[in-house]
Amino acid sequence: MKAFKNIISRIKWKSVFGLISVVVLILLILWAFPTLFAPRYKGSGDVQIKSWVEPSKVDLKGKSTVWIEIRNTGDENVEVDVNLRTYDKNLIFEETGNQGINESRILGPRESRKLDFKVNVDAPDSGKYGIKILVSHKRETIEDEVFLNVVER
Repeated sequence: MKAFKNIISRIKWKSVFGLISVVVLILLILWAFPTLFAPRYKGSGDVQIKSWVEPSKVDLKGKSTVWIEIRNTGDENVEVDVNLRTYDKNLIFEETGNQGINESRILGPRESRKLDFKVNVDAPDSGKYGIKILVSHKRETIEDEVFLNVVER
């Protein structure tokens, strides 16, 4: 019992409470601002997008999904053209069987829609493989890109 009391007396409690306070503060910030580290919307007009890949890490012969969330912040219907193209021939869109895919969508006023595009990977090497995203509306084109981390497991 004396050994336990000896250990407790040696602890620098100010440091322990300081560390606990910092951890609690970080958790509160993450809880209060969940979008702090989330993908941000791109685009300056009525049409805005954000995109990501899920899962972001796959095997050399894996599958993933490119997600694009498109939102219409305006008061009228808009037609958007979505064009995706992989930078490498080892990434193929499941729906088309090639490196590119195009779709058109109509969004109503203040409507938001998530689009998903399945990607098959057949890569010889691990690394980051990119996908270029172009979303066009009238004269505006929003460009984005996402990267798929391919690893050998």
